[in-house]
Amino acid sequence: MFKQKKCFKILSFALFLTTTNIAFSAENNSQNYLEPKISKLTIFDEGIVAVQRILENPFVQKYAISDNFTPLNGSINFVPFGSFIVKKEKVKTKAPIYGTFKDINSTFLNKKVIIQSLVGEEDIQNFSGTVIQPFKTANNDIIILQDDKNPNNIRFIKTKDIVAIKSLNGINNEYETAKNIVSFTPTKLATNKVYMNYLSHGFYWDSNYKFILCDDKNLEIEHSAVICNNFSDIENIEVQLASGTPQIFNQVAGFFAIDNQNLVKYDDDECEDSFGEAPATFVKNNFVKKVNSNTDLKFQNIGKITLKKGENLRLPLNKKNIKYDKIVQWDLDNTRNSYGAVQRKSFETPCYNAIKFINPYDYPLNKGLVQFYQNNKFIGQGHNNWVNPQQETILTVNHAKSVIVNYFENSSTKGDVSFMSKINKNNSKQQVINNNRYRKEINDAKLIIKNFRKEAVEMVISLKITGNVLEANIKPQETTLNNLTTVVNDSRLLTWEITIPAQETKEITLSYELFRR
Repeated sequence: MFKQKKCFKILSFALFLTTTNIAFSAENNSQNYLEPKISKLTIFDEGIVAVQRILENPFVQKYAISDNFTPLNGSINFVPFGSFIVKKEKVKTKAPIYGTFKDINSTFLNKKVIIQSLVGEEDIQNFSGTVIQPFKTANNDIIILQDDKNPNNIRFIKTKDIVAIKSLNGINNEYETAKNIVSFTPTKLATNKVYMNYLSHGFYWDSNYKFILCDDKNLEIEHSAVICNNFSDIENIEVQLASGTPQIFNQVAGFFAIDNQNLVKYDDDECEDSFGEAPATFVKNNFVKKVNSNTDLKFQNIGKITLKKGENLRLPLNKKNIKYDKIVQWDLDNTRNSYGAVQRKSFETPCYNAIKFINPYDYPLNKGLVQFYQNNKFIGQGHNNWVNPQQETILTVNHAKSVIVNYFENSSTKGDVSFMSKINKNNSKQQVINNNRYRKEINDAKLIIKNFRKEAVEMVISLKITGNVLEANIKPQETTLNNLTTVVNDSRLLTWEITIPAQETKEITLSYELFRR
């Protein structure tokens, strides 16, 4: 309850604030600064944004960016190539005061105001009137508010309970405070119009996929983008979305002190409602279908948008009808490490309904949330990773409760590991690998699948093992996961694609050997 009350107070205060144009004046210099306008943004799905700003006439007007300017690794470049002095300065800002009474002393004396105040432990109410006289008691700061419609109605409000206060007919003075900026002073340029480019964080975007299963063979993909803005207010700005992972060096250069832990991955906790309806609107172009794509980085123009800081935006990108295969997927992880030691004992791994399809687009599908629907009903949710054009992939939909699976494994040892055998160096049952003695172990595994459905099930089964396959009643496809000289046993991925007839049971038996220390 306390957390909700606190969040509500903060939100109420934020709704009270009015956006103002702030001019900077240096403490030791009367020259004003202007913030370069943002002309273009390229947002990567790694939480990185490439920002382009424009300096229209830097020889006449001095430009600066306020203290939220934190380029990754301190790297800035200018187009056309030129010379700039870039430095940090401390300036004073002046703006009308909108805030709690404890910060403003007697600023609102004899002024008409609206006050949001906490009443009781939870309720916040609005009060309007004229401030007669604020005063201080031994325990509290008090503001006296006279009702304009009924002058006899006097209200005493504790300033510690005030959430926000706003003047309706001006205030006596402006609030002045020091603020850090980064200024840009040209020393040598080929032209007066300069584009400044740098990398930052504060914008994040992700894909959102809706898979509609039309029948057992056809599905429709709706691909949307969700954009979170914790960077700055943007208005009528050209935005480009980029998917893929650019190379970013995790070191700090220049004079910017940047936290190395936050260089690449931006914390998107503030965008937890990113899949809701967007409060922002487009200025031009709903979206542009043209995709300028390379193999590993995809760039997609979405036109000019307006989006305030703290807002998020959801927009459609593409829609496609494709073919798919309906399968049941069962994945079993390895029970042993590379030295043959048991690392997990549980074999209770469920199987899942899944779909197998080929990416039909001429560009990769990047990571994003996937929601599955069938007959206008939600049936599951998953997550898609990078899928190249024409690459086959499998996405799990939900638990396959009507297919029961079990895995059993028994092991037998070949070789005596008693104390006497360890000191007998001629014991042929021992294996010495990398100066360590190992015993050979054979594992007998059994996979049991029971299909309770009234139709046949196409199964894709994968099992990771440590060692070498000796025999199997159904031969799997084998893939070696590691083959290093320092590893005692190879790890292998065994894959089966089989059909389980309706209401029948099928068993897969397997024997494999490994060395165990």
